[in-house]
Amino acid sequence: MLEGVTHLKKDEELTQHIQTIIPYILRYLYWKENEEYEKLKKNGMLEKILKIEVHVTDNLIVTYSIKVNEWKTVSRKAERRCIYHKDKNCIYMKRDSSIYDLAVEFSKAFGDIKGLDDFIMNVMSNIPNAENIMSVKKIRQLPESEEEILKRISKKIEKEKEEADVTKEETKIEVSKKDKAEEGEELAETSIDIQVKKEGEKEWTPEIPPEKAPIRVEEYKYTHEEGKETEITDEEVKLSDRKSATRSHRDWERSIEVLSKKAKEDIGRWGEEYAYRCVKDEMTKKYPDTSLLDTEQGFKLEKDGRVIVEVVWLNKNGESGQHYDIKITENKDEIFIEVKSTKEDEKALFQVSKDQWRLMKEKGNKFYIYRVYGAGTERVKLEKIPNPAKLWKEGKIEAYPICIVL
Repeated sequence: MLEGVTHLKKDEELTQHIQTIIPYILRYLYWKENEEYEKLKKNGMLEKILKIEVHVTDNLIVTYSIKVNEWKTVSRKAERRCIYHKDKNCIYMKRDSSIYDLAVEFSKAFGDIKGLDDFIMNVMSNIPNAENIMSVKKIRQLPESEEEILKRISKKIEKEKEEADVTKEETKIEVSKKDKAEEGEELAETSIDIQVKKEGEKEWTPEIPPEKAPIRVEEYKYTHEEGKETEITDEEVKLSDRKSATRSHRDWERSIEVLSKKAKEDIGRWGEEYAYRCVKDEMTKKYPDTSLLDTEQGFKLEKDGRVIVEVVWLNKNGESGQHYDIKITENKDEIFIEVKSTKEDEKALFQVSKDQWRLMKEKGNKFYIYRVYGAGTERVKLEKIPNPAKLWKEGKIEAYPICIVL
């Protein structure tokens, strides 16, 4: 008998986070725990691991049912921060869980391998330096034959995804509080039911409208020494297991908060309005002797009948579907702006689409990302990031890989 059905949404960012580190884990297993690696290949766990998803909720209560003998089953309930559900192939975690909780639970998907949880946490908390960590631990790339196996598995998974109903956003977890033994069903030796008290997604309400928020605009500044490669010593790798979180780790933990689709759209809209206002303020101050003319999608600055500046906010009257949000034409020079907004004050991680990345490379120094921090608050500020593709090539910003296309 089913008492209820709870709806959960997969957390795309966290799911991608663990998928990003899987290649490093497989290299570790191949060179350090080859027997376990071969077992994973034979029992089909490699394919399963590549499909693991992460779901986040406010509360997580797990019921453990252990069959003592033919007549007796013992059940215990416990509140957990994080748990890997093998049958569902999902990791369920509380919103306030840490990266360590996720690393420990993720390691269980590979079996009981001593030291693997520490390795996973080490890489997971420092992805930009993962290759340096591998080098220090003397872990080489996988042999070509193993790479081919992984490619075949990945292509199979991709094909299955294409055939599945990709419009489904929710995963249903059927929750039953009634002992199946009462219905005459045979119990497994150990079974787990996951109960979620709340649906988990949060809404968002701004503290202040964008037209009343203080204007603060900064240029992006690269904070590390230019031209200096980041190297990790063996001692630093050991210390990193005990260190508190780095900035990227803190950013990652903040992302655990799950916002509804509407909340994310509202934050994005607020950020675009604020960015548009900042552009308008900058241009009118730069050309004080021009006439301001508002248009259907933006504004123009004119002088002696000639248009000096024209600004178009593509989404002013609704989502345009373009790969940038604002276009500035200044004395015939064009600037393309993509606005990325967060309600956090320092969250460095944000997503860009494949098409946006292509446009960044195509437009070069004509493309900017306007990063709006503290959206909806008095603390709001805008950071102008010029030519992100060039900054990435120079190692001044990091780009986490999504997938490899051959």
